[in-house]
Parts: sequence; C-alpha cells; structure tokens
Amino acid sequence: MSDVLEQALLLQFAPTFMVARHDCSGLPAEFTPNRQIPTVKVEDGTIYGQVSSAKSANGDLPNC
Repeated sequence: MSDVLEQALLLQFAPTFMVARHDCSGLPAEFTPNRQIPTVKVEDGTIYGQVSSAKSANGDLPNC
C-alpha cells in the first residue's frame, strides 16, 4: 500500500479521542525509536496510526 493511500485512509477514518483529565498524562507522546521498551521522547501530542489490509474469516483479502 502506498504512503499516499495509507495517509488518505488514516484521514478518512480518523478516530475521535475521548480522554478525561485524569486518564493519562497531559499529551500523547512521541516515543524514542528502536527501543525494546517504549520510552517517551517528548510529550508533544503525537498520535501514531497504521493501516493494514483486512482479511476475511477464510484468510482471503476482501474485494474492494
């Protein structure tokens, strides 16, 4: 899947975040790359997203 298609799908199906004041830290965080244990680099509002192909119950890709 191309980066352009992935970005378009992420924008089209962007989630709505519903977080209360005491659910977590102040902002979502960017993580330090290539670490075995997730390590916060900076709390800067970064939200990660990833798109992948769905498969049907029998393992085939759906016809889109």
